[in-house]
Amino acid sequence: MGMGAVVALSALSTAALAAKPVSPDVPSEAAATVTADFPSAHNLHWAGEGEVYTAYFTEYRIRTIANVDADGQLLSVLKYYGPARLPEKVRERLDNKYPDRTIKSVTEYDVNSFDDPSVGLDATYSVTMEDAGHYYIVRTNGSDAWQEQVLDKE
Repeated sequence: MGMGAVVALSALSTAALAAKPVSPDVPSEAAATVTADFPSAHNLHWAGEGEVYTAYFTEYRIRTIANVDADGQLLSVLKYYGPARLPEKVRERLDNKYPDRTIKSVTEYDVNSFDDPSVGLDATYSVTMEDAGHYYIVRTNGSDAWQEQVLDKE
């Protein structure tokens, strides 16, 4: 890792540590949900007021954003991570559909399925892939994958 990358990472870490919650009055129910659902979370910062509170933290080296309502109901979770953490069945689906591409990064978006509480969180993945000449943004869920964007490499 070059010196510029170390300085950039250091600046990002400092910015994350300097973040202050918008509201210091996070309801105990919201805080308890995040503590229970993400017991290994660290660098936790809160924002929000009223009905929705947002927790920003890192857990197992995964940058995570969780939205919780004032009653402690987990509404959604957004996670950013590398290809190694992508669930195997999702990786296999992408490898089969796009065999000439390499997975670079993943954004996982989980939304609480209030219509059927037994489902829990329903995940959708936005995956950045590349080949020799292009970058691709591909979205996938439990049953399908589709390409959303293609960018030429310079």
